Amino acid sequence: MHYRLTPRADRLLGEGDRRIFSLGHANDDEGDWTLLWHQIPEDRRLERSRLARRLRFLGFGSAQDSFWVSPHDHSGEVVRLLAELDVSDYATLFTAHPDAVVGLPALVSRAWDLGGLVDRYEAFELEFSALGRRRAVAALSDQDAFLTRTRLVHQFRGFPVIDPELPERLAPLSGPRERAAETFHELYEGLAPASQRHFDAVTAAYELIA
Repeated sequence: MHYRLTPRADRLLGEGDRRIFSLGHANDDEGDWTLLWHQIPEDRRLERSRLARRLRFLGFGSAQDSFWVSPHDHSGEVVRLLAELDVSDYATLFTAHPDAVVGLPALVSRAWDLGGLVDRYEAFELEFSALGRRRAVAALSDQDAFLTRTRLVHQFRGFPVIDPELPERLAPLSGPRERAAETFHELYEGLAPASQRHFDAVTAAYELIA
């Protein structure tokens, strides 16, 4: 018996990696925002649910039912997503510059709940920053390095869903976000060799059994 990823699964994993590993690197030039309004019928609720999950992972917020907004230009990704779910006929997508939007702070407060986000970034930093020192990483066994790296990714991958990386004037989060991202990337790379050794050792043992 053999298993392999479907093209769709491979594409989803690639999109997830790009979102996770780019968090904290968005510029603050206040370019175009993306706005999506849809009327997907009730008998297509599975597609509607999948659309909502993917939009949230891209950092979109829902200002009201069926109306989604992102502070970045994700129009190309959303066009592909709508086509993949076969719901393009039910959606209207456009971009707008934030200077042209009246009541932007109110829109932000309806679309995203940013309460506690600074605390979550600081908790992540508190948990993992001590391992950022080379001696601490070197002291871990291969198995512990693998476990720590897995937990590191699991914890950090939750941030793209709750942090849309709004312009600093609307949500002053760049400091905690950048510190957490720096710790994440440093540890992800630093733990890689030992983690890979553990993975190779475990999989090699199963190959011998097979």
